[in-house]
Amino acid sequence: MITLYAFGRAHPGMIGEARDLRVQWAHEETGLPYRVRALDYIAGKLEGPAYSELSYFHQVPVIDDDGFVVGESGAVLLYIAEKAGKLIPADFAGRTRVVPGWSAGWTAASGSRALSSRSPTSSSPPSCGKSATPI
Repeated sequence: MITLYAFGRAHPGMIGEARDLRVQWAHEETGLPYRVRALDYIAGKLEGPAYSELSYFHQVPVIDDDGFVVGESGAVLLYIAEKAGKLIPADFAGRTRVVPGWSAGWTAASGSRALSSRSPTSSSPPSCGKSATPI
């Protein structure tokens, strides 16, 4: 099962801005089973030695699929799409048009609070049908 490392508690200005949301959306859209490990950004959990082993840059999202670790949201989206056989065209030309949008277009769109299911004052991850395990 895929483990998604995502924000559990973050500064209010980060709510709705974090790229871990798009990875949760992709999991929900594809139906791939996953669990969420909520990281307490405010308490410095992204800087700890355990997380450093997963993310050299101390960023989220990161997924761990039975020991295969992928970081950076665009790469994680590609991995999920490939694994599920969904969200991405099967042909080379179609794939070439979709993938750049995951790094450029989604980055521009990620600032939209309308895309977030979290309230501006929430300190917990959005509900996507999964409960998060704090670490």
